[in-house]
Amino acid sequence: MMDEYSGRKFFDETHLQYTFAAIMQNIALEFSYNKRENGIGYGYTENLFDDYPGDGYITKTEKVDCANFVVIGLNILGLVDYKAQDANIYYSDRYTYDEERETAPKKQVYDSNGQLLYEYINGVTNLLYNTSLFNRIDASNVSNVDLTGTIGVMKMPNSYYDHVYVSLNKDSSRIVDSNGNGGIYEFKNIPKVYLRRTNFYLMLKLPKYRVY
Repeated sequence: MMDEYSGRKFFDETHLQYTFAAIMQNIALEFSYNKRENGIGYGYTENLFDDYPGDGYITKTEKVDCANFVVIGLNILGLVDYKAQDANIYYSDRYTYDEERETAPKKQVYDSNGQLLYEYINGVTNLLYNTSLFNRIDASNVSNVDLTGTIGVMKMPNSYYDHVYVSLNKDSSRIVDSNGNGGIYEFKNIPKVYLRRTNFYLMLKLPKYRVY
């Protein structure tokens, strides 16, 4: 699909958002984990894309996490920097980030005795504060916003940002994602817990050179 979409121009950001939604739904239909032949399960894949030569083509994998899943669509559309294709990773030399990223809650990792081993800013947070690729909208202020093709960002209560999904329709009642219950799933009605924990929606930015 990248050969078809990476150089395509769009009338406006709404056109881009709807195209992104359609691409993500098609990926989910093709690679949902309940398909035995080619289903993709859940798990983080490091270096899902090879930054050199930066051709946009995905590395063969049997698992992707939620941030990996979203980034696949961004690469198909040719929106990422070709030297920073894994856009869920922090690339300060390739993308600009909101300074709030530095004070965002970190994911904490504990040992079996409950002792904190380390903490880090995860891929979901890197996407949330990437101002090169996205406009960020507070979830409390979307009553008149068409959410088709936006990326919902969820936060654990009193903790870190832990999950992203893609909205397929105007009110985000239909979504696709890769989740810990198994991996990529075809599509579903948004669970109530997703609604409760969604803090932001990310809208894709349309570069000027990609406008009709």
